[in-house]
Amino acid sequence: LQSLAGKWEEQRVPVPVLFTPKFFLQARDSFPLEFLAMKASYRVVSGDDLIAGLEIDIRDVRLECEWELRSKLLVLRRQYVRSRGDMRLLHDTVVEAVPAFTAILRGCLFFLGREWDARGDQLWQEVEDALGVPAGLMPALIEERRERGHGGGAVGPLYIALLEATESLVQKVDAW
Repeated sequence: LQSLAGKWEEQRVPVPVLFTPKFFLQARDSFPLEFLAMKASYRVVSGDDLIAGLEIDIRDVRLECEWELRSKLLVLRRQYVRSRGDMRLLHDTVVEAVPAFTAILRGCLFFLGREWDARGDQLWQEVEDALGVPAGLMPALIEERRERGHGGGAVGPLYIALLEATESLVQKVDAW
């Protein structure tokens, strides 16, 4: 597999996750969001299909969502103070946060009984309906990520909106 890693990097293909069956079964409670993402889209390259029958405890999903949201909230607050108005730092923080926030929001929806694999406008509308996060926030952040800072200075208000949404989500998830 090491010989393929360079090609995968060039093609922006994620390196496959390698684990033993024992690790896999013991890690379900530690990585429920990651395993839900795997369950939604995976391919067995070698060995038994451990994911097909995988059961995830919904309580573990809630705990990881809360832990991740609180961690992201601390990072957002720290980076806001640290930036001293430097939009580039705020932009970089937002760009790095988009994939994680998408997974966390999916996890929150899953906890509430929604499907993990909702996409696009349907996903963001469910996020707004169920969690109160404005449907346009994540698409705007994704666009900012795509444009790599050429979005005309919109990152400041987006950053504040993400910070406020995260604060609100922490309170909601904590109350579940």
